[in-house]
Amino acid sequence: MNNDSNNNSVYQELKFRRQFLVSPDKYAPNKHWQNKELNHGLFLSIHEDLNSFIEEKNGRMVTLVGLAIDCTSPYRKQSAITSLLLNHFIDIQSVIKASKPLSGRWVIICQDTTNTYIFTDPCGLRSVFYHSKGKEKWFASQPTLINQVKELSFN
Repeated sequence: MNNDSNNNSVYQELKFRRQFLVSPDKYAPNKHWQNKELNHGLFLSIHEDLNSFIEEKNGRMVTLVGLAIDCTSPYRKQSAITSLLLNHFIDIQSVIKASKPLSGRWVIICQDTTNTYIFTDPCGLRSVFYHSKGKEKWFASQPTLINQVKELSFN
């Protein structure tokens, strides 16, 4: 392989590294991205270097994107944290309350039978940008990612 091919390969691997997009369509700019189906016709498209955990029960779904550390139980695994949040999921306020001891850089997506909610760690260390048009919604870690699938006008 020549040097240009190596550089292109590294660039493709690093493109939008550790980023995510929630949208009505799957997004995979290269082989380093995965797509996970959420509720309400949404997909979580995520770079392989960013952790995500999904738990679903009784029409409710909780998705944890990033790293969460439970200060009351620091050895609790991410999957156990996601399960704990799901078990507390009565409404969005109950999930927010259950997330109170969590530190780290994370985004939580909660879905019940009719609604999708998304919120970040209290310090906003993992940012979320959004765009909506009619009933369609896009959420991403960078506005550039939304622009990849839905052309945005910045007027």
